[in-house]
Amino acid sequence: MSRALCALAGLCLLVLIAGLGGCGGMSEAVGTGVDTEGFKADPQGRAPVLILFQAPPGAADEGVVQGLGGKVKQKYHLIPGMAAELPVAQVDALRRHPRVRVVEPDGEVEILAQTLPWGVDRVDAERVHPTNKGTGVKIAIVDTGIDYTHEDLVGNYADGVDLVATDGDETPMDYSSHGTHCAGIAAAVDNEVGVVGVAPEASLYAVQVLNAAGMGVTSEVISGIQWCADNGMQIVSMSFRMSDTESGRLTCDNAYAAGLLLVAAAGNYYSRKIADTVTVPARYDSVIAVAATDTRDARASFSSTGPAVELAAPGVDVNSCIPGGYGLKSGTSMACPHVAGAAALVWVANPTMTAAQVRQQLHSTALDLGGRKLIGRDPQFGYGLLQADTAAGVLGLLAGVLGGGPA
Repeated sequence: MSRALCALAGLCLLVLIAGLGGCGGMSEAVGTGVDTEGFKADPQGRAPVLILFQAPPGAADEGVVQGLGGKVKQKYHLIPGMAAELPVAQVDALRRHPRVRVVEPDGEVEILAQTLPWGVDRVDAERVHPTNKGTGVKIAIVDTGIDYTHEDLVGNYADGVDLVATDGDETPMDYSSHGTHCAGIAAAVDNEVGVVGVAPEASLYAVQVLNAAGMGVTSEVISGIQWCADNGMQIVSMSFRMSDTESGRLTCDNAYAAGLLLVAAAGNYYSRKIADTVTVPARYDSVIAVAATDTRDARASFSSTGPAVELAAPGVDVNSCIPGGYGLKSGTSMACPHVAGAAALVWVANPTMTAAQVRQQLHSTALDLGGRKLIGRDPQFGYGLLQADTAAGVLGLLAGVLGGGPA
């Protein structure tokens, strides 16, 4: 064979090997230019990822991930996707697969409370309680869990699930306080001790997706929302922020389309220089974004602003349950469960309403706080301050009567 033919044969062999690598036939990537932005790799070069497929993934799709050196952690059915660990060097190779729609980082999730927490009176929920306490409406607190032994929660606690893989137990017990505090705002029992929630006979479900430090990952949030859809939840309260991913957005959109009402904290990131600081998932169209107000009905100093803000609710120095007792907290995290509880009251008053109709009812009955310069929906308060009594069909009394009006 001539030298020219030998050289040509060698070149063909190299091209063939490179082609096999690009098709997933090799466990390590060849070449350069892999986009690793946003992917946090461990010392072995593997990163948690979310993968969306063109259709619900099957065994062949798992094989593709495994063929690239990946490991499937969770397959979803609310969205056509899965959570996996994958060598960062193989991200581009997986993105090029014809059945793959998106490969994105499985980003961190964190709670939105500050260390500073009154509100049932201000939204006039107590006016509804003589005839309507949100009885039996299923509220999922997607958070750090719930102290389901608490004296003000045990009567309303129905069930839950622990989706945090690293917390060392299999129960949704709250070892933080954040989820318990949110649960108390939404549905603490009316039992003449401690505090009372907005909907004091709603059924509480603890969907634990955040650890004791208030941290988690997007894949566990997706699993949590999917659990809510599978288990007949009506209202999902989410007081955290997470990365903006197509997987997360599609999960929220599909859950809302399935009839769940999704409520989320708008964020604690107000900025004079940035007009839109609303965080995800509150930013999504399928989610009600809730801003925070203080006792003067002013925007809380920390409360995020932006066009996604839909409603405002008390979020400064709110007293509620914590493991072993009661405590004050501030943040849009505290505003969010006020809306979740009020939605339960609306649903009891109007049991045939859809999630979209309950959402519209909350909008149309809110108290506009924008003043003459911001009439109607605005980026600080949305449609206005939550009014549980009018939303649930109870005629409001004069401001200041029976506890109404600013505290």
